Amino acid sequence: MSHLLYVVKRTGRPWEAHILLNGKPAGEIRAGREYTFILTSTDGSRWRLTNHVHGERRPFSMRSERMTRGRRGGNDTPELVVRNHLFAHNGKFYALGGTPMESSRRDTLLGRRYIVRIDNFPFSKLEDVDDLTLSRLVHHKGIPVGEMEGLGLDSHRLKVGEELADIGLILAACSYLMYSTG
Repeated sequence: MSHLLYVVKRTGRPWEAHILLNGKPAGEIRAGREYTFILTSTDGSRWRLTNHVHGERRPFSMRSERMTRGRRGGNDTPELVVRNHLFAHNGKFYALGGTPMESSRRDTLLGRRYIVRIDNFPFSKLEDVDDLTLSRLVHHKGIPVGEMEGLGLDSHRLKVGEELADIGLILAACSYLMYSTG
C-alpha cells in the first residue's frame, strides 16, 4: 500500500503555512475572516476551515467547507468535520491521536501520533456522538491508517494511506491548525 506524505511548514504566524505532498507544493493556509482559515490547493480549489463545529467553537475540532466562486460561504455539507479528534469519512469513523491495536497507550504518549480507524462504532453520525463517548475515545484502540509528527511545531507531517487519500490535503491542514493554533 502506498502512502501520501504531507508536510506543513509554517511560513509566518501559526496560521500561515505551505503544504507539500511527497516533496512537491500542494497548497497553502492563510487567515480568513472571523476566526477562519483558508486552504488553497495548487489547482486553485479553496476551503474555509473553522473550529465552529455543531453550533459551538470546540478545541481539537475543525470543519472544512469547499468555497465556490460567486457564492457567499461554503457548501451546505462540509467535506470534513473533526470533533474532539474524531471524524467520519466514507461511512467509517477515525480518531486523530488514537492508539494502534498492537500498541499500548504508553507507547504513543510522546512523538508520533496515529490516525486509527474505529471499527464497529455504535454511532452512524458524528453529531450523535455524546461528550462522554468522545472523552473515552482517548483510550480507544483501532486500526492504524495514518501517522502525525511534529504537532504544533514549525513543521507538521501527516502520512495517510489510500482510504484517506481523497481528504489528505484537508486533513493535513486541519490537523496542523488544531495542534498549532489551539
